[in-house]
Amino acid sequence: NCTFSPYLHFPNIVTPYESEDFSVYPNPVKDVVEVRSNDVMEELNLMDLNMKSIYNYKPSKKSFIFNLNEVPAGVYLITIKTTIGYSTKQIIISR
Repeated sequence: NCTFSPYLHFPNIVTPYESEDFSVYPNPVKDVVEVRSNDVMEELNLMDLNMKSIYNYKPSKKSFIFNLNEVPAGVYLITIKTTIGYSTKQIIISR
């Protein structure tokens, strides 16, 4: 008997985890945004939709506040890395 599993297991590779463990407030953002995670954020990256890095932080905490007043209005991605894995959310910067 052979069973098929659609999930592959790769040890030593960090995988995505549930986005409920990570919140961005407010969204849409005008100037200041707060990112919260259930786990300590090792890295936080703000990218445009072309995956160009705008900001890269190493917060080493569960909550991080930063100012986006110099970033043009538009749609961006925030990716965090924790010991559990990576997670990404879309944010809108509006003026």
